[in-house]
Amino acid sequence: MSAPEWTSRFQVLFDRVVAGHTVGQLLLVAGLLLLAFLLKRKGARLINLLVYRAFSVSGAPADEQQRSRDEFLQMLSAPMQSLSMALVFYLCFTLLNVPQQVRVFENSLRIHHYVAVLMQLLLIVRLTRLLLGLTSFLGVFWIRRAEGGHIRLDKQMIPFTIDGIKILLVIFGVLLAAGGVFNADVTALIGGLGIGGLAVALAAQESLANLLGSFTIFLDKPFQVGDMVEFSGISGTIEKVGFRSTRIRTIDKTLLTVPNKNLVGAPLNNMSEGVQKRARFLLTLGPTTSAEALKSIVADIRQALTAHPEIDAGAQVHFFDYNEKGFVIQILYLVNTGSYEVYCGVREEVNFRILAIVRQNGCTLAMNGTTE
Repeated sequence: MSAPEWTSRFQVLFDRVVAGHTVGQLLLVAGLLLLAFLLKRKGARLINLLVYRAFSVSGAPADEQQRSRDEFLQMLSAPMQSLSMALVFYLCFTLLNVPQQVRVFENSLRIHHYVAVLMQLLLIVRLTRLLLGLTSFLGVFWIRRAEGGHIRLDKQMIPFTIDGIKILLVIFGVLLAAGGVFNADVTALIGGLGIGGLAVALAAQESLANLLGSFTIFLDKPFQVGDMVEFSGISGTIEKVGFRSTRIRTIDKTLLTVPNKNLVGAPLNNMSEGVQKRARFLLTLGPTTSAEALKSIVADIRQALTAHPEIDAGAQVHFFDYNEKGFVIQILYLVNTGSYEVYCGVREEVNFRILAIVRQNGCTLAMNGTTE
């Protein structure tokens, strides 16, 4: 059989109509779907590697580049695969002869329109998800570059900016779906949102107050991410500042969420900004303590504080008061550090030294002393 005859037979086969579609159409759609399923991982990885080149930094250490690339591929692999499959499904939909209307129980359904709307919404959702993943990677990338000193960005501002970009992306996706899929008047919709904004503002006064509080925190900068703060009797480390609240990791390793309006409306002590930390003891000795032992203990404690390299000069140790429990010694000193951990270490050393001095002089504590 000659080549023209084979070509003619294949042409007849491809032109044969099955369920309203030619065999050629069905084979093309099946081939596209099969190819997409087989190559979706490798194809998505290849596209992600091409996109990642825009974020690669020349001169950066090899291990840092490898870590950034692995994180990029991990964060965007699934969104890229989903978007590529959605594109393939939409392409297959355009190649098929989906009927415009279908009669179901004497009712006419616009099946082609509904499927087209569904496919377009799927594309918008997948694209938005991919852009959100890319934005999350940008946040990780910028924070790492800021920590390494490669760029001059405020680490506290980066998560806030990333959250803002994500909100704008979601709004953009909603408007794109409303205008591009449902043919809504986007300009009128935005205008309606502006008019309705007053009602929303009245209904969400707490949220708006917290939002304004977040702007106040970023402009006034009472603290930075990583600072040790004390607020309403609670001490902890700032982990994240968001639009509505700030997350504080307490000393007990619990995560405390505080509304931003409370942080800007109440006294807050940023212990990381201090160059010194104060310690004050009211030490009570037993009533059997002699005057000579009391003088010796006061002198020994004063000498120990003066000799300590981390304690500021001018430490005060005095026989302060007495009561029915015994004799009260006031101890006041400043530790030359802004670190709460270093301060606790110095205070522990001083406490052990005071305990040793009291015992060396043959005295005991009344066990009702207070500290600050």
